[in-house]
Parts: sequence; C-alpha cells; structure tokens
Amino acid sequence: MAENQEIFASRLELVREFREFENPTPTPDIDIVWVFSGHSTYDEQLQPSPLAYTITDYAKFFRKEDRQRIARGIGLVKEVTALRLNKDKSEITEEDIQKAGPIFFYNGTGRQNHVLREAIADGKIALPQDKIIISEISPKLDPTPQEANTKTQFEQFPDDLLQKILGHKGKIAIVSHLYHLLRIRRQAKSPNLVAQQPAWAELDLTYFAADPNLESERGQIHRHAAKLLQILRKEGEKVVEYSRKGDLQEI
Repeated sequence: MAENQEIFASRLELVREFREFENPTPTPDIDIVWVFSGHSTYDEQLQPSPLAYTITDYAKFFRKEDRQRIARGIGLVKEVTALRLNKDKSEITEEDIQKAGPIFFYNGTGRQNHVLREAIADGKIALPQDKIIISEISPKLDPTPQEANTKTQFEQFPDDLLQKILGHKGKIAIVSHLYHLLRIRRQAKSPNLVAQQPAWAELDLTYFAADPNLESERGQIHRHAAKLLQILRKEGEKVVEYSRKGDLQEI
C-alpha cells in the first residue's frame, strides 16, 4: 500500500510539473544544445520496446519524436546565435552559426545516429557540420532499453565537453519532450551520476520542451487525455524506481 501511495504521489507531482512548465528564454551563454534521442529516428519510427508505454497508438504518438526534438534543437542554436550577434533569428545563416553558434550535440543509438548522419549528408539539417557532434550511447543498431536509455546518455556524455563548458562557465540547453524532461532534470543531479562524474553537480543546465503544441497539450492533460496520462503514469513509476537506486534526484 505504501509503495502504491508513493507511485501515486509521484504521478501527481509529474502532472503538476507538466501543467506548470514554461520554456525558458534562451541566453547567449548556452554553449551546447543537447538533443536527446527519442522513440524514433529522424526519418523513421522504431519498433516499440516491450517495456514502453502501453498506449494503443504508440507508433502514431511517438513517430515524430526525434524529428521534433532535432528541429527544436536547430531552432535553439539559431536563437542563441542571433543573441550573440544581435540579429533577428530569421536573418541567421549557416555562416553566422559557424562564426558564433553553440554546439549541437546528439547522442543516440547506432541506428538513430546513422539516420541523422544521412540527413546531414542530404542537406536536411541546416547547420555547419563542424558545429554538430554525434555520439553513440550504444554501437548496436537496436540496443535493448537496458543498454541505451536516459541514464546511459548522461553517463556517456563526453568528458572533454563537460570540462570545456565548466571552463567557459557556460550552459547546456537540454531538449526533449516535456514528459521526458521531467525525468531528465532529476537524472542530471542524481547521486549515482554525480558520484561517477562530479562535474555534473557544477553544471548550469536549462531545459527546453520540443512539444510542437505545448499549450494545447496542457489543455489535454487538464482534461485527462488518455495518452498523456498513460505516459505520465509510467513516468511516475520510473521516478520512484530509479530514485530508490540513486539514479534520479528527488525534487
């Protein structure tokens, strides 16, 4: 009974945070825009994991996750560049980003990274190639959730980038969908992660939701839309489970 109450309280807290979340205003001291890979690739839907969210239209709900997150990340790179150059975002060119833009960082699975590299080669990603860093959380095309997950994305973040940001006293802007951001920001300062890499405790992180219709989603959650509530219920279970292991910070 106590465990059920703990999970229930966790779910209620996530729903509250979902309703109250506001995207922050970008700032020129953002050194890296970190886009978290999702349940798809830039161009395709991945097969759902047996541990995934049990919603009936899984493929439809998650099929555009990576593309939406990547698009939000590109937009954020342009916004930061515009702030640094005192220009309007619409005026920003690839040359401007080359000169003054932050790094676009993405760490996904073998398949996700391969598809993104193909999109870059095909000119679908409007960023200078040397401003893009792609890192693997697993070399496998389709690793299991135990091999590639939010925890491993943090653990395998390149140490040289962490130290560079600390040296500049800059920020990392993290991009994902809001349901995921609620857990990511608990992961970032978790006891186990900080014990493994103390630099995380000192980093300045800011969080941006990639949801294209965030305001309407808030309305949906207020009306208890089934899909979003199912996802947040699952997230509530994860928060309790991972916090007990020390993999999430209690907020």
